[in-house]
Amino acid sequence: MKSVGGLARGRGMGDSQRTQWLLSRPACADINSAMQEVTGSENTTSGQHAESSQSRMRRGDEDMRSLLNFLLSRDPFACDETLRSISTGVTATR
Repeated sequence: MKSVGGLARGRGMGDSQRTQWLLSRPACADINSAMQEVTGSENTTSGQHAESSQSRMRRGDEDMRSLLNFLLSRDPFACDETLRSISTGVTATR
């Protein structure tokens, strides 16, 4: 199910309509899944997708390792009483 122009465009799309649309998504997903099961079709992607190439997978792995190393060196969930910048690791003084 698609809406013309997205959620923010057009007339009459106020907060209550957006909320109703958003809350109806799980039911729409269930209906979509049931229709795919009944018709024997499914929404799949081809094996030629750009994100599945070896170079993209290698790059994704490198990016994930870089992010992991960044977060390990600047633990955002450290349990101390200081205010600290996640990006630089600088601790604020009182």
